[in-house]
Amino acid sequence: MWLLNPAVLIALIPFTSKLVSAAALPNSDAVTSQAIERRDNTNVFIDISAPFNRNEVLARIDGFLKGTPASRRGGVQVAWMPWGKVPAPVKPRATKPHKDTDPVIRVSLKVHVNTPSWCLAVDGSIIYYIFLDNSEFRMKGVVDSWDTLTDLVSACSSSVNDQLRKMVPTKYDDVKNIVNEGLTLLTPNEHFGTYSFLPAWTGSVNDKGPVKLVLERDTIVSRWSDLCMDVQGGSTANGALIQQWECNETNAQKFDKTPVADGYFLIRNRGSGRCLAVSDAGTQNGALIWQYDCDSSNQNQHWRSTDPGGNSVGAKWLINRHSGKCVEVPGWATTKGTLLAQLDCVSGWKHFWYNV
Repeated sequence: MWLLNPAVLIALIPFTSKLVSAAALPNSDAVTSQAIERRDNTNVFIDISAPFNRNEVLARIDGFLKGTPASRRGGVQVAWMPWGKVPAPVKPRATKPHKDTDPVIRVSLKVHVNTPSWCLAVDGSIIYYIFLDNSEFRMKGVVDSWDTLTDLVSACSSSVNDQLRKMVPTKYDDVKNIVNEGLTLLTPNEHFGTYSFLPAWTGSVNDKGPVKLVLERDTIVSRWSDLCMDVQGGSTANGALIQQWECNETNAQKFDKTPVADGYFLIRNRGSGRCLAVSDAGTQNGALIWQYDCDSSNQNQHWRSTDPGGNSVGAKWLINRHSGKCVEVPGWATTKGTLLAQLDCVSGWKHFWYNV
């Protein structure tokens, strides 16, 4: 078979919060290190379109096509769209259920295919639909559907499309592996609450401009339970206790961090406008965490995050300045509604939090 290896469609994207050497990119050409555009404590913005069309990547595509009847007709086109708007034949090919509103990355390569002399040559496209899986620590790419298109003016169009349709799904693993290698380099060493894409969806595929992945960093997630820090009942009152709950993107689970001094910060809930503190300024183990009117001079509202090392893999301790103790999930609970408390800092996962 002459079909191109679709792995070349997914370049190892060189946008990372750390400097990345060419040696870190398996099977890649040399790249220039670049930095993620980010705004501390709010969102991270990553351009996922431009790197697909680097000269090195296009040359690699041409190398894969050399000696085959196919040749590249242009650059790699990247767009995003809601799952509900993808063509009808694509949907049954998906292996996982998706909501119509789920965003999907559309990666397309236009090819020209030489055919036998008795029919006209065929132009077409190979398309992959890639979902992002944000359920674990490292964001993953799920290549979950595909499409092939031809211009349908040649007597050979049907047979060419049949070849593409047989071969394209067999490359899922190749594409997935390279997507995930790229995402590992792309994304900061953090757990993100939600993600979205820019520009906003306007009703049709726009693959002419840049596509930015927007990672929202405003939730605080327990590594142990994978539940979100939450103001009990969404209360706006002083003294409302802090619990863990299923992550639901409400303001009761969104926190803004404001620096105060010496590496400490206030943690302000977006729904109530109040700040996290230890109840009654307690210094004992087991004191609960609550919210109260923000006071930057009050050390009971000062917090700092520390990477304890070991098996933390990006999660951190959240330490109160007044008590010197860590926020924990008591009793190693994984149930929603468990009230958060403080305890002497230890290396257990119940003391590890993402996004602090």
